[in-house]
Amino acid sequence: MLSGAKDLWMKSGMGLLNPNNPVYENSRKLDERQKLLLSQGIDPLSDETYKNLLINSDPGISLDPGGAGLMAGKIASKAIKPLATAQDVIEARAKQMDIPKPIDRIQPSGQDPLFELTPEAYERTSGLLKQERLPGTPRVQPGEKFPLGERMKPIEDNMDEIAEVIANKSRPALGTETQYFYNMGPVYEGLIKKGYSRDEILNFLDEFGSGYGATSPRTNTEFNMRHAMLLRSKEGRGKALDSIEGPGSGGISEKGYPMMDMHRNLYRDFVDQVDKMKTNPKPTHFKSGSQGNLLSVTADTHAIRGALVAMNDLNPGSLPKGWFKAPKDYKEYLKNPTEWMSKSTNMGKIKDGLASKTKDGVSEQVEYGTMHDLYERVGEKLGVTPAEAQSLAWFSSGANTNLASQPKSIPRLLDERIDVTAQALGLTKDQVLDLVVKNKLPLMGVGMAGLLNVPEEGQN
Repeated sequence: MLSGAKDLWMKSGMGLLNPNNPVYENSRKLDERQKLLLSQGIDPLSDETYKNLLINSDPGISLDPGGAGLMAGKIASKAIKPLATAQDVIEARAKQMDIPKPIDRIQPSGQDPLFELTPEAYERTSGLLKQERLPGTPRVQPGEKFPLGERMKPIEDNMDEIAEVIANKSRPALGTETQYFYNMGPVYEGLIKKGYSRDEILNFLDEFGSGYGATSPRTNTEFNMRHAMLLRSKEGRGKALDSIEGPGSGGISEKGYPMMDMHRNLYRDFVDQVDKMKTNPKPTHFKSGSQGNLLSVTADTHAIRGALVAMNDLNPGSLPKGWFKAPKDYKEYLKNPTEWMSKSTNMGKIKDGLASKTKDGVSEQVEYGTMHDLYERVGEKLGVTPAEAQSLAWFSSGANTNLASQPKSIPRLLDERIDVTAQALGLTKDQVLDLVVKNKLPLMGVGMAGLLNVPEEGQN
C-alpha cells in the first residue's frame, strides 16, 4: 500500500477497526492500565504511564497551562468511571432470580476471604470498636407493674435460673461462629489493612448498621444484608428509598430484593436520627450490635421464644396466659407443656411481641429491659459479652424457635455476598469491596441452599 494511502486508511473510520492501528492499540493499553490501577486502589491521575497513554490517544491535548484543564478533564472523566454500578448489580441479581432453583444460582466460592474469620480475630472486636450499654432502654421502674397481666414478672423473678438453662443449651457452641455473629473486628481490621482510615471505617459501619438494623424485622440475616446494602446505596446516590430501579418484583421492590415499607421507614428514621428507643428499641439495639457494640442485646422474636422455652423447661406449665394469642392455645399448652413447647409449629401461637406501657403520653416497650437483663445474665454465666450470649442462644435454639438464618457471623455474610457479587460482575472481591465502601455499591444475595424454613423469592 502506498504510504499516503496507508496513512489515509489508518486515519479513516475503517482504519480504526484495524487491530494494527496504533490508535486502537493505544486505546486498548489505556483501558488495561486503568483497570489495573483501579484494581490496586491507585488513582489513575497519579500514574505517569496512564497519563502518557491518555495524551497519546488524543494528540490534540495540550500540556501548556491553557490546555491543562482539558487534559485534566479527560483524565478525570476516564478515571472516575466505576468498574460497576448499582444498576449492574440490580440487573445481575434479577437475572439470577430467573434461575428456578436457588441452588443453581451463583454460590460463594469460599476462596480468598477478605477478612480473618477466626475466633482470635472475632475476640479482638471489643478492643477495636466502641463498647457501651445503650442508654434509654425502656424498662419497668421499681413499684410499677408489667403490662398484659404481668406476664413478664415470672421471668424477672426467676432470671438467674432461666439464664442458667439458656447458658447450658448454648455452652457447647462456645468458641464457634455461633458466638460471633456481631463481632465486627475482622471487618475493621481487614479495611485497615487495605488502607482505609479509622474515620472511613467507622462511617461505613454506621451506614451499614443503619441499614442492617432497619431491614432486620421479619427478615433472615441473608435477606437482611442484601436489603441493607440496597437502601444504603439508594440513600448515597440520592435516590428515593421507595424507588424501583431495574426489573421489579411485581410489588414494591426490585426483583430479588423483597423489602417491606417498614424497612424503608425505619431506615429513614435512622438517617434522620429519629429516636425510637422508647417505642421500638429492637432495631436500635440491632443496629448497634451490627456495628460491633457487644454490650447491646437484640431482644427479637427468637430471643423471646428462647427465653419462654427455657422458662417452661425449668417449670413446665409456668407460662402465663398473657403469652398466648388465643385462649384455646393456652389450654392446649397446659395439657402437655413440654411437648407443646417442643413443636416449632406452635411458636406462631405465642404472643412474642414485647408489650408497652404509656408514660407521659409516650408508649414505651417496657418489657424490653427485662429481656436485655436476661441475656446479660446468660453472658455472665458463659463468660461472654451480652451480644455474644444472645447470638449463642439465638442459633442454639433456632430449630425450636423457627429461626430462618444460618449460623454465620456478619463478617462472613458480608464476605460471601461480596464474593457472589464479584462473580456475577466479573470482578475481584477486593474490587467489589472498594466499590461497596467508596461508591456504596449494593450487593447480591446467594442461592439459599441449606437455609432453614424460608423460601427464596421466586421459589414456591
